[in-house]
Amino acid sequence: MKSLKDKHFWFVLLFLASFAAFLELGRMDVCTDNEGQRATPPAEMLRSGDFIVPTINGVTYLAKPPMLYWAIAGVYRATGEVSALTARIPTAACAVALILAVYVVFRARLGGHPARWAALGLLASPYFLERSRWAEIDVPLTLATFLAIAACWAAIESKRRFRGVWLTVGAGLAMGAAIMLKGPAPVLFLGAAWAAYLITRGDVGLKPMKRLAMLTALALLVQYLLKLTGMLAFPIALASVMAYTAVWAWRNAPASRAKATGVAFATILIGVLLASPWALAVLNAQGWDSVRKLLSSEVITRTHTATDINSGSPLYYLVALPLLAAPWGFLFPFHASRHEWQTNGSNYRLCIVMAWLSILTFSLIAGKEYEYILPAFPFLLGATGVHLTNVLEKQSPNWMTAWTRHWGSALLVILSVLALAAPIYASVALRHPTLIAETILLGAVALAAGAWAVRNRAWRVHGIALQALLVVVAGLLSVRSFYYTGANSPRELAETAGGLLRAGYQVEVGWFRNPFTPAFAFYAAAPVPIQLNPTIVQERLNAETPYFFLVRERDLKNGQISLQPKAYQILMGPYTSKKYLMIGNASLPLLEHPPSHAPGG
Repeated sequence: MKSLKDKHFWFVLLFLASFAAFLELGRMDVCTDNEGQRATPPAEMLRSGDFIVPTINGVTYLAKPPMLYWAIAGVYRATGEVSALTARIPTAACAVALILAVYVVFRARLGGHPARWAALGLLASPYFLERSRWAEIDVPLTLATFLAIAACWAAIESKRRFRGVWLTVGAGLAMGAAIMLKGPAPVLFLGAAWAAYLITRGDVGLKPMKRLAMLTALALLVQYLLKLTGMLAFPIALASVMAYTAVWAWRNAPASRAKATGVAFATILIGVLLASPWALAVLNAQGWDSVRKLLSSEVITRTHTATDINSGSPLYYLVALPLLAAPWGFLFPFHASRHEWQTNGSNYRLCIVMAWLSILTFSLIAGKEYEYILPAFPFLLGATGVHLTNVLEKQSPNWMTAWTRHWGSALLVILSVLALAAPIYASVALRHPTLIAETILLGAVALAAGAWAVRNRAWRVHGIALQALLVVVAGLLSVRSFYYTGANSPRELAETAGGLLRAGYQVEVGWFRNPFTPAFAFYAAAPVPIQLNPTIVQERLNAETPYFFLVRERDLKNGQISLQPKAYQILMGPYTSKKYLMIGNASLPLLEHPPSHAPGG
């Protein structure tokens, strides 16, 4: 790719991104609660005609705004099919668009070669690519947030007033989309970008770098002590960091602060105004008390408390980053280079400060999930693209050159082993002919890319990028796509339950831990009544009318739900790791094979 012209690289990047995002996109069933929470509401919107208040299993679900639901519903309607594939198309399309956007923006800001490495590095990162292949919010949110920040960046530096205004409007539209994807969270990234812009437009020496490092260390220490002592009634560390950073940024660049603040404020205002009609419609439909409780649980409380599922230490993100962005994450220590800070210009420094301020902010919030920091990835990899360019052009310190050489040598071995392991795993563990053929092909090409990289030192990093991409795709296919099918998926059980309901039979569900299992609701394609009273279940099993009940195996065994064994028979299951069963007082009737449920069906 070293000699590829821009017009040729465009096609290479578009092909690689589309291949990685869309290959076997619909093979894996919708199995996780998170993906079910995104794929189910659009289907129920089309069936009910209500596009304002999302539901799961007929029950209101307002944990997230509906922008992604609307996009998925549009695909459902356009294709006439509700399926795992159609649910994931908007996310995969956003992934391709994001890769191209990263290349375009950073080509103008950082240069052609850093932009290429940033785009390829993001594409070949295992965590980003995995999220790109699920019906999830995170990749569309990253795209919208990145576009909003890029437009603000251009608006602040525009010399023409009308161009600056239109860029600000564009930033506001992107911020509106981001808010309609995940509420106020993207404002934190825009705030980090605002602070980074002003901080990097002032002192160009080492002082900002040292202050950022000290601020990070002190804030994480304070947060760790607060967590250790249980003093989390108020997010002290988070509030302190935000206040200190805002004052530091404001005082650091007097010549730029007014315009930068005006653009950022206008962007947020436009975004909020765009989200307001839906928010007011929900307020009218649900009432203030319901909305207040939602805001408290999803926004306010989550900043200083967290459940066991989404809690984590202040180092939660820092420890995982090398693997989340592997193999490029192992180059992130280059971000601390004094030489790079002083020689690479303000745009490079903005990427560094924005990315690490964002990660610090979310490290100080009690609720933690890896996907929360995904909007920082383009900027992390933008800076890394600069480092790789400097190393390849022999403009870096000796320690960075040596690090990169050892990094490349180790990766060629590791990736080659993984390229061999993927088809072996597929053959032994899954024994699926299509999977075996695909992983053998991907592994062979990955091995060829590695061999090419060994023979051509000037192209070594290019070979590593291609090899990493192919290995990640092979891993996602073998470990994810083909595993979550059959008995590991709720699909067969849910489609049977939905078919019974549509045929007029009585079906109820009694999963005590999570009665609204979203993935189950996706495939049932009909609201399944919830019954948590064992006495009523027993009465219906004893009656002559056919009755079917969905329950977890453990709840039957541990006495969570006490039923007379002679009154029922196990008809289906167990399914998934949660061991779902269907029991009943009659044999399953013969039903027509449930068709692929269509929108409005």
